[in-house]
This record gives sequence, structure tokens and C-alpha cells, in this order.
Amino acid sequence: MGKTNKKIKLHKKKASDKNANIKWIVMIIIWTFTISASISFVSNSLLSGVGIFLHFSY
Repeated sequence: MGKTNKKIKLHKKKASDKNANIKWIVMIIIWTFTISASISFVSNSLLSGVGIFLHFSY
């Protein structure tokens, strides 16, 4: 069997790759904040008239 030299190509990060990563990070932060605010609003709306003991039991 003959030896073959195979070169491994390394992926270099381009400026567009970094921008794509930043876009994903920003989108995740925005969605996390939106979901958290929505859950908090729904929780406060549903449990607004409930007594304190029942409120903390959920």
C-alpha cells in the first residue's frame, strides 16, 4: 500500500462567522427576556387575588 499525504484544512473564522455568532447571542438574550417577562406577567395575573400561603405553594 502506498502512503498518501492528506492535508487537513482548518476552518478559519471569518468576520461573517463572528457576526453570525453575535446575532445568535443577541437573539437568545432577547427571546429569554421575552419568555421570562411573559411567564412573570401570566403568573402575576393568575395569582393576583390569591392569599399568600396559596401563592407560595405553587
